[in-house]
Amino acid sequence: MGEALCKNKWMAPWIGMALTVVINLIAIGYWSGSIQAHQAELDRRLAIVEASDQAQQRWLERIASIETSVNYIRDAVRERKGQ
Repeated sequence: MGEALCKNKWMAPWIGMALTVVINLIAIGYWSGSIQAHQAELDRRLAIVEASDQAQQRWLERIASIETSVNYIRDAVRERKGQ
């Protein structure tokens, strides 16, 4: 290949540019795939966090309901004792 380039010196810049383009395309493809993989992992983690938040919200609503019932009963007992 070196001999061919020496005989045809006008080809060297074109081959260099072509190799540069190919290498850049490979790098961009790898980078893009890497970003997509990271995005998919972030989406998966976000879904887990959102599901956990929804479960926590349901538990907090149950606890608030229980607390309301306990307060109602406590107030009723206090009123009975006061009479």
